[in-house]
Amino acid sequence: MEIKVFCLGYAGSSKTVFRDWLKNTHKIEFIPLKYKGRGTRFNENSYTDIVEAVDDMYELIKLSKGNEKYAIFGHSMGAYIAYELYYKLKNSQTEAPEHLFLSGINPPMLRKSIKISHLDNDTFLEQVVELGGIPSDLLKHKDVLNFFFPILRNDFRIVEEYKYEYKSKKIDCGLTIILGSDDKLTQNYNNIWREMAEKEVEFYELKGNHFFLHNHTELLKDIIYKNLMFEDENKK
Repeated sequence: MEIKVFCLGYAGSSKTVFRDWLKNTHKIEFIPLKYKGRGTRFNENSYTDIVEAVDDMYELIKLSKGNEKYAIFGHSMGAYIAYELYYKLKNSQTEAPEHLFLSGINPPMLRKSIKISHLDNDTFLEQVVELGGIPSDLLKHKDVLNFFFPILRNDFRIVEEYKYEYKSKKIDCGLTIILGSDDKLTQNYNNIWREMAEKEVEFYELKGNHFFLHNHTELLKDIIYKNLMFEDENKK
């Protein structure tokens, strides 16, 4: 089986977060999706809200998926986008994903929202560093921060303003939930996730804070591979 896995990064990130995911990928093609306002899309205006981000990712997946099976992995902001994206894909004429991998979030209706995007620059950055979102050494490089800062603040804002709307239908593709053991923004809501899904849900807890994915590239790839292969075997 060959399958594409579209990857959605956290607030302030670019597709380079998944650079090391592109090596030794077995039969999986990892495709990091590019958000507006960064990288080669630098000249495009940043998103006004999560809905706009979901619509944008929807168009990118439609263009890239071809006739192959695909899955979606999202971390933090990217996981909330992935969750909403699943329903947009499901309700459209586009084939829905085989599997959703949601990393570093609570169920959307129970998300623990931190309100920091309105803070002054120094306080905002201190809060992001405390979460583990950027290394403290980066604070010394004002030129980099000046470029990076508006993107980061805007991403935090659209997550803070994201409002969950009730979904009458459960997720009926494969679902895997991945959390960090020391993440201050998430907690174990396994029973809630089970209620939100038609199929059995897989749960993983990896050592680390909210940005644990930086330290577990190969393990995360193995988790994705294992769940996709298991699902494929069950269909035979």
